[in-house]
Amino acid sequence: MSEDAVQRFLQKEGIQQLARMRAWCISTDPEFAAKAADIVGLYLNPPENAIVLSIDKKPSIQVLSRRTGFIRTSNGKVVRAVKSTYKRNGTQNLFAAHEVATGIIHGKTTKAKKRVDFLSFVDGLLE
Repeated sequence: MSEDAVQRFLQKEGIQQLARMRAWCISTDPEFAAKAADIVGLYLNPPENAIVLSIDKKPSIQVLSRRTGFIRTSNGKVVRAVKSTYKRNGTQNLFAAHEVATGIIHGKTTKAKKRVDFLSFVDGLLE
């Protein structure tokens, strides 16, 4: 099927073109540029005997399990398949820290989403 045929079908059915959604964030902080310059400077030229860490968290990651296997297609080929249904096994939270000078990455996962868990992760980095 040609791209033109697909476009005509989408138009006929009133479906808008499929396009990527892009997002961006613009700071309203009048001191943003100066603060960003301080952080970039810290990464490029860390103070002597200091550890510079870049830390982030990803809360509520769904822990899913799906059945996988092999199926035979209509043309006879055997392909790996993933079942569309899944089992929910709760959620996990990921904390990560990157040591800027060494490139070492530290990580920790937790089941609970509590501030004390994140603080414990940071405390462990400082030991």
